Amino acid sequence: MVCGNAPKLRGDLSEINFSDFTVISANGATAVLMDMGVVPEFICADLDGNSEADIEKETVACEKSSIVLVYAMGVIFIC
Repeated sequence: MVCGNAPKLRGDLSEINFSDFTVISANGATAVLMDMGVVPEFICADLDGNSEADIEKETVACEKSSIVLVYAMGVIFIC
């Protein structure tokens, strides 16, 4: 399952059993997932426009074994 930060994301995700999926999040969706207690396996991020709180939640996800793909100007870094 791939998640972007749509306005109704939290409500839509509340109906899903995450154990059935590999969860991949993008930018701000990571914060929504982490608030719900879901640690994504992968995070795709460009690190622009994220609030400090969102970046902090991405950092916590990394500490809990998320793999981060950072893309910038056509280059992808894997952290």
